[in-house]
Amino acid sequence: MRYPWGVQHLTISYANGEASSDEAQRLLRRVRPSHVLLRIDAVYLVDVFADPQAKSITWDDLARIPLGG
Repeated sequence: MRYPWGVQHLTISYANGEASSDEAQRLLRRVRPSHVLLRIDAVYLVDVFADPQAKSITWDDLARIPLGG
């Protein structure tokens, strides 16, 4: 796929309704090494759009929620 590189992100899972996180948590527990330092200073609420013909995924930022102080 070709698309412009924007802000990079790490996705653990996606959901489009109510769901259990059990399977995602099981997979995360298998990751080795089992720990890494990661600083998260904000989370974003986004509206995601998938275009199967263009084979692309885009999103609009709806809100930024700062964390910490």
